[in-house]
Amino acid sequence: MPQNDISCADVVNFICEQFGEDDNSERCRMIKAHIERCHNCGAYCDSMEKMIALYRASSPEFPESVREHLFKTLGMNL
Repeated sequence: MPQNDISCADVVNFICEQFGEDDNSERCRMIKAHIERCHNCGAYCDSMEKMIALYRASSPEFPESVREHLFKTLGMNL
């Protein structure tokens, strides 16, 4: 998959990975179903996809400390 081609499924898979869940676990299936029927969560995932794609397309160079701070602020593992 090209770096800037992120889908909603990729976002959901990432969320499941952050929970330490298998993609087909009950929890992940519940997350996917919720995102499909919830306009707000669906819009959030869509906007996250677009933001990630724009970030990757521009390929900004940041010091590692900035990257670490961003991930820590977002509550994401490196």
